[in-house]
Amino acid sequence: MDIGKKGQVYEKEQLKMIFYAFVIIFVVVFIILVFTHGVKIDVETSNLEQHSIVYRLLDSETCIGLENGILNLNNFNEGRLKSCFNTFNGVQMNLYHLNGSEIRIVELNKEMVAQKIVCGLKTAKYDCYDTRKLVIISENGDLKNGFMDFKVITNV
Repeated sequence: MDIGKKGQVYEKEQLKMIFYAFVIIFVVVFIILVFTHGVKIDVETSNLEQHSIVYRLLDSETCIGLENGILNLNNFNEGRLKSCFNTFNGVQMNLYHLNGSEIRIVELNKEMVAQKIVCGLKTAKYDCYDTRKLVIISENGDLKNGFMDFKVITNV
């Protein structure tokens, strides 16, 4: 049985169409997998409150800041922090020179800070957040580098 030239052309086109169909199906499946995986990503908001406390303390020029993120050592005391920052959470701030020598420790809401010993226990009613931030310290007009350790204790 002789097909002729039209049949041969049709056969070649049919093979190309099958190949193109497989490529299109592969691309569609790939796109579906990529987008469904991206939608399943959860946004972590558990430490949002603790982050905001830390950044409010660091960025407040009327509280402990001088300007542009420089920490005024004269304002870094418990009385000043209590007057400008009211929180039900416990906050412990340890200020250090860059060489590791301690400058000062300030605590807000000491009753909550005392609960830090139960942080990490599965049955604890408190959640703790620790972070370390590099700071510039203004001490008697001199600018020095340092770092501050924050521990924020919140009720669960």
